[in-house]
Amino acid sequence: LMQLSTVYTQRLEEATQKGLEQGIELEQKRLIRNLLSKGLTIEEIAELTELSSQEITRLISEEQ
Repeated sequence: LMQLSTVYTQRLEEATQKGLEQGIELEQKRLIRNLLSKGLTIEEIAELTELSSQEITRLISEEQ
């Protein structure tokens, strides 16, 4: 029973972490879309968000 509880706790922590990461990525995509719609370049967005240009391009491409 103790092992089952430990496994459950570990899985819950992993799921929580994955959910947080997905939420952060969704927010990054929203922010990038908004900044692009305001006319900012990928380079300007990279400077403001501290994301690399490559990461921004990847996030944009996932939106389509």
